[in-house]
Amino acid sequence: PHDKLVKELFSDRQLARAFLEEMLPSEVVSLLNLESLQHQNNSYLSPPMEEIFSDVVVEVNLKNSDDSLQISLFP
Repeated sequence: PHDKLVKELFSDRQLARAFLEEMLPSEVVSLLNLESLQHQNNSYLSPPMEEIFSDVVVEVNLKNSDDSLQISLFP
């Protein structure tokens, strides 16, 4: 299924970077330090406390900042 493909794609740092460069607006890409891209193993809790596991979460630092951004994909 497609979720397996997405998981495999984002487990490869270079493929994940290429995907983000193609899919995100150039204005957003220009703010990201894509060299810092890291795959994350995160889970999130919804308000009724149901655990939802994201298929893919990556973290990337912002340029000229100590801040980072997590990008989550739910196929």
